[in-house]
Amino acid sequence: MGTERRTLHELTSETEDDAVNEPAAPGWFAVTRGAAFFVGGVTLLNLLGEMRFPHFNANAWWLDLHALPKPATRGFLALTAVLLLLFSFFPRAAPLLRRLAALCTLGLLAVTSWNVWRFYQHVAGVPAATELSVPITLHVAASLIVIVPGLLATGWERSNFFKDFLIGSLTVGSCLAGFPLAQFVCLGKTDDRCAADAVVVFADGADAGKSQNALADQVRAACALYRDGKVHKVVLAGRGESSEETQNTLRRLAADERIPDGDVLLSSAVVEMEASVAATAKLLEDQKLAKVLVAAPFYQLPRIKLCCQRAGMDVHTVPIHDKVRMQELRPSLVHEAVALWLSYLQPVLM
Repeated sequence: MGTERRTLHELTSETEDDAVNEPAAPGWFAVTRGAAFFVGGVTLLNLLGEMRFPHFNANAWWLDLHALPKPATRGFLALTAVLLLLFSFFPRAAPLLRRLAALCTLGLLAVTSWNVWRFYQHVAGVPAATELSVPITLHVAASLIVIVPGLLATGWERSNFFKDFLIGSLTVGSCLAGFPLAQFVCLGKTDDRCAADAVVVFADGADAGKSQNALADQVRAACALYRDGKVHKVVLAGRGESSEETQNTLRRLAADERIPDGDVLLSSAVVEMEASVAATAKLLEDQKLAKVLVAAPFYQLPRIKLCCQRAGMDVHTVPIHDKVRMQELRPSLVHEAVALWLSYLQPVLM
């Protein structure tokens, strides 16, 4: 029998025909890659923040891995993040790497599921602990559930770059917009009040221009905690372009609430939130006030808590419920969402 000889052109044509006959990657596969890019990127960003700020542990907001030593936790999260980023850019990576990424992701999913169960167990014991019983780890678990099928699926040989790029970009954009909103609802609305040394009011002078009662509501909530015996000091920290005027307004409002002058402390008047938190942290350290409450509108609390943790403050949140319609609240939510992302990017931007 003679061997059939084929030209190079014929072999190339057959290879192209086989590639065309291969099933193309479906749209949901691009969604899993976009979610993997977002989760991996934010995890690495948080790890970088921990390296820049010794007291900071942002990944604890996502999942609780305190049972493991800190080096092991960081190593596991860094490995998972890198593998997810590799999968998002190179979906046809080596099968061994994808299986390892799937194993790490399933491990994180198990941890987040355990955290969610513990959260609802705690809420069941304290019914009034939070207005909306939705932990942030539930959102993380949902993201991981989206990623796992893509890691376990067989890599497709054929894909549409523009379609995958569009779907993946929309997925990342949705995550970027949804991440701060999830924190507003889950972290911002969690009432974590307890006995503490002081309550802090971080008031922006711009809030006074939006509503005459904005500053009064914050001071009133702080003074109520003082009268209830939760704290024995009230710290007022005004910020913004007219920070000096804001400080004077806060002091007058505290006087109207009949708080003794000796129990009212004024932090330095500054413009930026980070500088205000740093000045307040120094004041609390000088006064030997270790544990503090922060009373603020729910949408400001995630960023305040993020900045306070980086400054080494032991902070517990008390949300203030704004008596405004959602239409009036939208500009504040958009501004705070952008400011929250800038705070997360601070380790990179510094």
